[in-house]
Amino acid sequence: MLTKPFVPPPSGVPVLVFDAAGDLGRVRTFVCECAQSVGLSAERLPALRVAISEIATNVLRHTSEGGAVRVWSENGALISEVTDTGTFEPPGCCTESPGGWGLGIVEEVCDRVDLYSRPGVNVWRLVLDLNASAVDA
Repeated sequence: MLTKPFVPPPSGVPVLVFDAAGDLGRVRTFVCECAQSVGLSAERLPALRVAISEIATNVLRHTSEGGAVRVWSENGALISEVTDTGTFEPPGCCTESPGGWGLGIVEEVCDRVDLYSRPGVNVWRLVLDLNASAVDA
């Protein structure tokens, strides 16, 4: 899951900035509309909706500045990228806060989850194969 820095997204990729719980509906809608526009099947949208909601909720819970989400396709895959100003700490590593199921759910419903993190920067990439069905995934 933890990786080296990513190649930047292609230029012109749509972006949505969010910083409050009231923005979560807009984040889900934005990501799903972008995903549909690049060919993600309707049957995979619910899984993507859950995954992006979990990551965006964690951003709001664990950072003070919110985040940004971008969506594009490359090499037959949908990439949903969420960036924030936090520093990732693996669940259960440093705190006894409630929760902890969200990242497991994200990893279960996505084909791949990548994270680049350094102090003050997290970049999450949720990857879904555009050619897979919900049954394949």
